[in-house]
This record gives sequence, C-alpha cells and structure tokens, in this order.
Amino acid sequence: MEFGPSENLRACISRMASLVPSVHLFAPGHPVEKIDHVTVNDVAIGNLAFEHLVGEGCRSFWVVHHRDYFHEALIVRGRAMLDRAGRAGCVTRTWARPMGQQTARRFWPDPCTDFSDLREVAEACRSAEGPVGIFMTLEQGATELAGYLEKDHLLMEGKVKMVIAGNHPSLTSGLPQMVQVIDLNFSELIHTALDRLLYRAKHLPTHTLTFLVPPFLCGQSPVGSGE
Repeated sequence: MEFGPSENLRACISRMASLVPSVHLFAPGHPVEKIDHVTVNDVAIGNLAFEHLVGEGCRSFWVVHHRDYFHEALIVRGRAMLDRAGRAGCVTRTWARPMGQQTARRFWPDPCTDFSDLREVAEACRSAEGPVGIFMTLEQGATELAGYLEKDHLLMEGKVKMVIAGNHPSLTSGLPQMVQVIDLNFSELIHTALDRLLYRAKHLPTHTLTFLVPPFLCGQSPVGSGE
C-alpha cells in the first residue's frame, strides 16, 4: 500500500514481488507491472458523486482538490464528476491547491481556481447561484470546509450540497448530517486483497488481475447521536 510520492517506490514494490507473493493494494493510478492490483473504482466514485448531487437539484458542480501534489486517483475521481456534469450542460468549476513546482491547471479543465485556504471556497459559495454541489475527492479538509459553510448557514439552508469520498473515521465522524459521504468500501478492499494473496501463495499464477471494488453512499448520523 502506497503512502505519498516516492521516486523509487514502484521499483521497491517490484523487487518485493519477485521475492514473495504480493498484491498492490489501494494504489493511485496504474498498478505496478506484473503484480495483482486491488483498488477502488475511482470513475465510479466520481459518477456516484454526480448522481447524488443531481438528485439534490444542484445547478453548479464544483470539485475541491485538497492535495498539494499529483495524485492520479483523486484527479480521476474529480474529472469523472466534472465530465458528467459538463456533458449534462451544467456549470462546472475546480478548486485546486498549488502543487509546488507544478501547476494544478495542467490536470483540470477551465475554469480552475487556485486556493490556499478553504475559506476562499466557502466565500465563493455565498454569491454563487445555488444549489452548488461540492465534491471533495478525499476526506482531508472536509470537516474544515463544512464548518465554514455551516457558519454561513449554507448547508442548513440548502444553498450548498456537499459530497466527500473517503471513510477515515477521524476525518468523517465530525461532519454535519447534511454532508454525504461516499464510502470507499475499505473492508472489501482488504478482504479481496487477502483472498488474492492467499490464492497467489498457493497456486503461483503467471497472469495478473486488477480488482475494482465498488464504492457506496453511506448514511450520515446527527452529530452527538452516539451512533
């Protein structure tokens, strides 16, 4: 399982796989060659976000990309949502953090707005024609943005609808009830990876496979309900 960018990461994974049965788990972008790959379906995540926001009556669709380095899986999720919104004739916009020596505009269609503080996104929502559908490609920063939106009553009044992809408890448990979370189905990812790992250890197959685990919308409970 990969954590952050690393120049020699793929070479290390390939070397490990030559020594012991290996499965590439939850890797962003393309899998390492000749290794089984188990990951979420990032296109399905973007599609699920679009379908939910359309069902909520949104007129504008915004992606908030909160990573400051290239992360292919998150870009695929965001582009999947934007492409569907654009094809439906809806207004789209991307908010992206600067990526150090690169520019986020290389990866996102216009209009793309650089931001350094999530307050900028919340402030833009005040004057935008609503409902505005916001899709955050991962849960990092979601609680912070939701807090700014709640301060202006934008979530409560329905001017902004918000969807987040992710299921890390420490980053999603404090979200307001109105925010919809797309669960990445991490438990199924683990089970699939373990099953395939055991199969490879026993049968030593020569071919490799890619497994895409489908995401799903998970219900939000009221804050403080104890559920």
